[in-house]
Amino acid sequence: MLPHILHSTGRAVAVVQNQTHTIRNVLQLQSSGPSSGSGSNWGNGPGPGSSKYGAGSRFYAGYNSAGRAVTQANAVTSHEVSQSDDTEEFTPRRTILPAPQKRHRMRSSSVSIPGTGRNERGEKMGVLMTVQLHTRGKHAFAPVESMASAKERLLADPLPIVQPTQPLLVRRNSTSAPLSPLLNASEPLVPPLPTPPPEGSRQQKRKPSVSATAESPKAPASPQQKQSTATDPSAPQTVTPPPTPEDDSVTHAGVLRSLGRKGDATSVANSIRYMLMHWETPTLDQFNAAIFASIKTRTPGTPLTGIIKLYNIMLEKSIVPDVDTYDNLIHALTKRDLEIHRAKVSLELRNKRTALVGRTEAVAPEDDQARINELNQEDNFASAMSLFEGVLAIGGKDQLHESTFVRLLKCAANNADVNSAIHIFAQMEARRETKVPHGVYRYLILTFSNVGQIDQAEEIFQEYVSAGKAGKLRHFSNMADVERQAQIMTWNVMIEAYFRAAMPDKAIGLVDQMVNSVAGDHFTSADVPITTSSTFSTVINGFLQAGDIQSALAWFDKLLGQERAPEDPFQGLGGNAMRPDALAWFLMLDALAIHGKIDDLNRLYKILKVIHVEDHFQIRSSDRLIVHTANMENLKNNDVDNATAIETLQFLLEDLQDTLPPGFRDHRLTLDICRELVSRGAYDVSCRAFYEFITKQTADAMGDSTRMHTKYLRLQDLTTKFIAHVYDTASTGLGELSFLSALTLARLAFQLSLKPQLKFAPFFLDSYGRTKYLNLIPYEDLILEDWNILFTYAVHFETNGLDGNPEGLPELPGFAYGGLISLLEDLAGHGLAFDVLDEDIRQRVIGVIDRQFGEQARVDVLARFGPSYLEAAQQYDQLRYSALENALTQPPDAFLQPVESQVLANEYQTPLKQDAYLGKSINTLLGPLMASIPVEPLNKAYRMFEEGLQKGIVPNLGVIGRLIQSEGRVRDTDKVRELYTAAQTVLQTIPAEHQLYEWAHIEDNMIIALAHAGHVDAAHVHRFRILDQGLCPSADSYGILIQLVKDTTDDTSGAMALFQEAVERGVKPNMYLYNNIISKLSKARKADYALELFQQMKASGIRASSITYGAVIGACARVGDVASAESLFREMVHSPNFKPRVPPYNTMMQLHTTTKPYRLSVLYYYEEMEKAGVKPSAHTYKLLLDAYGSIEPVDLPSMEEVFSKLQKDTSVEITGAHFASLINAYGCVSKDLDRALSMFESMGTYPRAPKPDAVAFEAVINVIVAHKRTDLLPVYVNKMIEAGVHMTAYIANFLIKGYANVGDMEQARAIFESLSNPPTGVAAPNNHAPHSPDMNEGVSVTAPVYREPSTWEVMVRAEFGAGNRDAAIELLERLKERQYPEAVYNRISGVLTDYSVPQ
Repeated sequence: MLPHILHSTGRAVAVVQNQTHTIRNVLQLQSSGPSSGSGSNWGNGPGPGSSKYGAGSRFYAGYNSAGRAVTQANAVTSHEVSQSDDTEEFTPRRTILPAPQKRHRMRSSSVSIPGTGRNERGEKMGVLMTVQLHTRGKHAFAPVESMASAKERLLADPLPIVQPTQPLLVRRNSTSAPLSPLLNASEPLVPPLPTPPPEGSRQQKRKPSVSATAESPKAPASPQQKQSTATDPSAPQTVTPPPTPEDDSVTHAGVLRSLGRKGDATSVANSIRYMLMHWETPTLDQFNAAIFASIKTRTPGTPLTGIIKLYNIMLEKSIVPDVDTYDNLIHALTKRDLEIHRAKVSLELRNKRTALVGRTEAVAPEDDQARINELNQEDNFASAMSLFEGVLAIGGKDQLHESTFVRLLKCAANNADVNSAIHIFAQMEARRETKVPHGVYRYLILTFSNVGQIDQAEEIFQEYVSAGKAGKLRHFSNMADVERQAQIMTWNVMIEAYFRAAMPDKAIGLVDQMVNSVAGDHFTSADVPITTSSTFSTVINGFLQAGDIQSALAWFDKLLGQERAPEDPFQGLGGNAMRPDALAWFLMLDALAIHGKIDDLNRLYKILKVIHVEDHFQIRSSDRLIVHTANMENLKNNDVDNATAIETLQFLLEDLQDTLPPGFRDHRLTLDICRELVSRGAYDVSCRAFYEFITKQTADAMGDSTRMHTKYLRLQDLTTKFIAHVYDTASTGLGELSFLSALTLARLAFQLSLKPQLKFAPFFLDSYGRTKYLNLIPYEDLILEDWNILFTYAVHFETNGLDGNPEGLPELPGFAYGGLISLLEDLAGHGLAFDVLDEDIRQRVIGVIDRQFGEQARVDVLARFGPSYLEAAQQYDQLRYSALENALTQPPDAFLQPVESQVLANEYQTPLKQDAYLGKSINTLLGPLMASIPVEPLNKAYRMFEEGLQKGIVPNLGVIGRLIQSEGRVRDTDKVRELYTAAQTVLQTIPAEHQLYEWAHIEDNMIIALAHAGHVDAAHVHRFRILDQGLCPSADSYGILIQLVKDTTDDTSGAMALFQEAVERGVKPNMYLYNNIISKLSKARKADYALELFQQMKASGIRASSITYGAVIGACARVGDVASAESLFREMVHSPNFKPRVPPYNTMMQLHTTTKPYRLSVLYYYEEMEKAGVKPSAHTYKLLLDAYGSIEPVDLPSMEEVFSKLQKDTSVEITGAHFASLINAYGCVSKDLDRALSMFESMGTYPRAPKPDAVAFEAVINVIVAHKRTDLLPVYVNKMIEAGVHMTAYIANFLIKGYANVGDMEQARAIFESLSNPPTGVAAPNNHAPHSPDMNEGVSVTAPVYREPSTWEVMVRAEFGAGNRDAAIELLERLKERQYPEAVYNRISGVLTDYSVPQ
């Protein structure tokens, strides 16, 4: 097949050399570094011809817009990258010369997979990728060979089976943190690949392959799997014991396959762990079953880490893979490649649509692009092709399932890799099967289309048509509908290819053939298929991608005139045309919005609203957003006359009211429309719509008890701003604000308990006067609240005028308001008594009349309106006192009052009054808000507060909150209680609308105060109180709570839970909060997430401090990412607000002392610290001692010189850690036991030296263990007891290790069993020496010694090294009961793969 295409491609496909290398060398999966694809022979390179079509998406950063969406939606996979330029050069994928005699070494690398985001992270990637993306290398084109000769050579020459002359070493990758203990061991030799066994014996070992689809791994057929969790054998798992298999390994393999088909991820993971623990050398069938089950239960979107680990363990145990192994791994890699392809398409489409819907996503576009770049680092297709070559090398292509070839071709199409596609097809064509599935041709067409080679794509299509007529296409009698769909998809792909090649005439020619087909709905592969809606969608998309929107619209309008629409994109209607399907609608609406064709957009959208139910699809929220955004942008950017604009806005408003989806986006849409209507003077429709919208939202808020207050306050804010916008616009003279519109807004404010915005009184009263003059006020519809609102504005306006206009209310031209007397006439004239008004308003009305006419005249004025008015005038003084009494005694709203448990006993018998002067005086003493407050000013401030209390006055609640927080920082809880009690009393005296937030402010300060005072549990009580009221603590409160999460076995989880709570509740993190959460992550070695938050912090505009940099540098150092740490350090010292501090310098010195030992680097950072004027700390001296005493070549004289300098530096304490460094240098590094012991014994002779502490004893015992002098261990243990030093778990670790090394397991076990377990979930206490001898709390020698996780690990190693496998497994079972973090358990259980005795 394909005779002409083979003559026209740009490069050749040659036989890969060294095909007998083991699969470990063939399977070149992703390395942990960013350049994992370099050296791979597949998947990176361009197809023939222009590099702009590209060579796999990993080299490309662009996208050609939404055009590819049509094939995605219609189940046609195609290439989503766009064209760039012809400047890049690439290396060839295969040699273009005949196979040479000299064998080439393929790249050898440990098989690993980089993390690709939080959801796909698995094991940790090298975190340098989080700091910066490395630039990709360029390759060079090689000379070309005709594809015809390449194919002839491929099929004519047998694949050689050559035994390698020597094994190859597996390369260890870069400086990034290792992905797993399994990949971190010594570098094993790769065993040679044996000659494949005879067919009969192979069939006895392999399970039958019945995988029938491109989406199933090689295993017996199974029901559809359910999504579950990842099955990494070393990933965190539950404590549920694995199923107990029979001793027969074949049965265990069957159990694994059964669990995999059921999708039981947890049981699969436990069974795999059980297999690795209980079979020293599991069988090939067991490993194949484990890989199969892991593939079946892998959650889509997660990396292949666990699967690859299994494969690596298999190779380490010298188990030779068979074709089943390769086939399953190819399935996993191709599926992962397709997942990444879909993820990139989704991210790119999201970026494109973000502009159309005019919204701000939670993830910025640059973050999406960074994610795409990160996904491009995975090179799964190259790895799959390397595996494919491995199968060919052992002559196993006939045993591969047909679906494996199809999956590889699909990936080749997505990666635009012509050479791979031709190679796969050639091998497939050479198999025994003679018939080819439709998908093979479709993906070949896509491949050539994606690299712009339309002639080759066209010839493949012609060959496809011929194969159909000749009956050479795969046929399944019971899947006729599926085959017809596949046939239509192939024709659609060719139509699309013509459009992409700027050949619309040929595309339409194919459509014409389909339209004229007489085969009907039951066409066969020998017929021309009929058109379906997917075909017309392809045509419309083709015109759109070519920029010919008019042709696309013409086709679309023509289709709109048809009688009906299909129920699915591939339903045939006997070859007749049909109305557009959902995809065509969405493409058309997008295109019209992009090109600004608003009239057509609105026309089609109105039609869509009428027919979408009949045509079997829904209008998406995004479509509504696109239509609304396009219209609003058009009104904003173009000169649209008011009448047209208002008509458009009413159309948009009606659309929202028809089908209003929930969520804040609808707030934005409705508010935008209402504001725009106001801006164009259409007050009536905008005010009415706004009223209806807020009323509905208020009802919804009242139904959400958990967030009622937050939502209610949000609605109050929206309403306040909208009312201001209306009156501000009306004040410009645009349009005329009717009284009904003004009253609508006033009613809404009243419903939301908002006080009238009295600055708008002139406009409100003017609108009343104008509407009254026109006799348009519906008095019969006015309710009592309306009259109260009206008189409230009138009284304020009159009072302001009597006072000389102190509020500066504007004078409106032609002011139509008739005055307060006129308003009273209206009230009385409609038969309403004076007492319909609230008492306060009546009192104020009479007060105004009293000021206008005098005390005597007020009675005469009011008497003419009726008896109730006269009575009120006569009882004015009594009424005034009554109103005052009511105001003083009326309680605030119940929901704003603190609950009973929140209010301490009120010790003040008289009401407290807030005094501004007192508050200012105390604030002056306390100083700037962010500054630390010295004790003396704080004491003076509190005394001033006490003196005020005696007088019945207090500062405002803001100042009381500062005092609460400040006293808490100095741990004076009695004063904190006193201040809190006073605050509760003051809260009862402030207006109800302010109570909730003032109360929350006090509670927030209590969190900070109690946390600093050491009462963390009490602080959380106040946190819960705030949360219960629908509010949230401040960033400072969350920061201190996160800082104080400690003394547990998993501090990070608690800290992250608090941080997530803060973010989810809308708290904007500040520097303090970021610093504390990053520090927690750093200490837990969560470097990638720490760096992610660091970048997020900078992106939010917060300048990182030296503390921030110190934490994030420490995170990189802890996981061994030297490059990232150095890059961040350089960034820190060049930042504008850099303040040199000791910790970052010490961190860099420690990094080059322990992680990547290099003395010159240690000394460089020490010199930089001196240049910055930073004095060395005690830890700095320890690092210098280690640099000279532990890094080869050891320089003992320089080490001793540093120690001498330390003794002279009286500003720094000498600690046991300094002597520990000296003891280690003499005893462990220089192997001089006597000198090490002498140094320990002479500690007391040095000036300022401390007595031997736990750290010094730990060092000397380590030396003794290193020299295997266990006879000295009891001596120094007794010395430790006599010195009153409490033993630590780390000293016990060395004792266990020492006795195990000399074979005394009884003594090692006795020491281990003598230790205690801390309470579950609590970190082991008393094992860490204080930073300073002065901080030693004097733990009793007889106090229990609690095990650390490292104690379990050293004991497991001891048992396993002594050959006691059962005892080691028993220890692991005991460890599991301790419920340590799962990562800790996985690390320790990984010891079973290490065969070394503890050293």
